Amino acid sequence: MSYVFDDLQKSMVLQAASISEGMWFDQDAQRYKASAEQGRNCANFYRVLSKIIGEKISEDIFSEKDVVDVLKSARLWLDVAIDANGGQGAYSALIRAYTMRQGELRSSKRFTDSEMQKSSNQYCGCTESCFLPPGSGCDGVERRVWADRSRCCHSSRRGKAGRAAIKLGGGVD
Repeated sequence: MSYVFDDLQKSMVLQAASISEGMWFDQDAQRYKASAEQGRNCANFYRVLSKIIGEKISEDIFSEKDVVDVLKSARLWLDVAIDANGGQGAYSALIRAYTMRQGELRSSKRFTDSEMQKSSNQYCGCTESCFLPPGSGCDGVERRVWADRSRCCHSSRRGKAGRAAIKLGGGVD
C-alpha cells in the first residue's frame, strides 16, 4: 500500500521543511541534515504531514480497510513525533530517558541534550530528503518515505507504521 502526495501536498511539505529549525538543506550533499542545537526541532514538519494524512483519512475515499489502518498508524506515529521531537510531553520524556539509559548501558556514555535533539531531528531530515527531486536524497524511481526511520535511516526496527510506505507522485496504488 502506498499513498501518493499530489503537487500541492508536496509543496506544503517542502515549505514546512524550509522553515523548520531542526534541519537545514546541505547543497553539496543534496539532502537535509539535522541541527544539533537544543530547542531547534522539526515538529512543524511532522505537523504538516499529520494534517495531510488526517485530511485524507477523513475524506473516507479508501475502500480497503488495511489502507485506512496503515494511514491511521502513520498518523499516530507522526502525532507522537510532534511532541517527542519537540521535547514536550510524556512520549518525549519516555523516549529520551530510554535512549539515555541505553547509551549508558551499551556505551557507558551519557548523551548531551544537543546530541539527543540532533538524533531526533535526523529522523525528520531523512524523511524530508525523500521528497527531493530524482538524483538527490533517497534513491529509487519510487522514492519512499517511511513513517519511521526504518528505510531512510537504515534502522532494523519495523512496526506497522514503519512498513507504511508513502510513495510520491499522484494517487493510491
